[in-house]
Amino acid sequence: MKFLIINGSPRKKGNTDKIVLVLKRAIEEKKLKAEEIILRDIEMKLCDGCENCANSLPCSNIKDEFSKKYLLKIPNYDAYIFVTPIYCDNVTALLKNFIDRSLPIIYSDKEMCFKDKKIGIIVHGMEAEKHWQIPVMWIKGICKWTEAKFIDYLILKSGAMAGDIKIDNKKVKSFLNKFL
Repeated sequence: MKFLIINGSPRKKGNTDKIVLVLKRAIEEKKLKAEEIILRDIEMKLCDGCENCANSLPCSNIKDEFSKKYLLKIPNYDAYIFVTPIYCDNVTALLKNFIDRSLPIIYSDKEMCFKDKKIGIIVHGMEAEKHWQIPVMWIKGICKWTEAKFIDYLILKSGAMAGDIKIDNKKVKSFLNKFL
């Protein structure tokens, strides 16, 4: 099984990066493969609504690093794990933009690359627990209309400062086991 981990945090060396490191180690322990896309490190312009992507991939109107190096690789995985801090009760703008820009390949009559693929999300933040459900419902909605299999979510409590997260390795491994 080959995983794509989508790191949606704009903060370098923050709590999300720590979560991803633990997740990657757990995947490696299972002798599985994982690649990570760190969205903050990629030039990824906003969708401009031109709809050119409906006729050709990548979009002929937006020329950026994401469309040249990443977009067409998205279908090459068996499972996808989104990892994000909570911003304003939801995923980060980087992660939202990733889905918007990936839309032509993850949901089209030609590709439907998420169909029957496994998807999960790890969220963290200092918000109250009721706020954590919004990004979970968001990803469940994506799974529904892309015909992907929502596997599970993992919620970790963190503060605003980098490094103040406590990661329970057993919870991460339990989350990962649900993909297998």
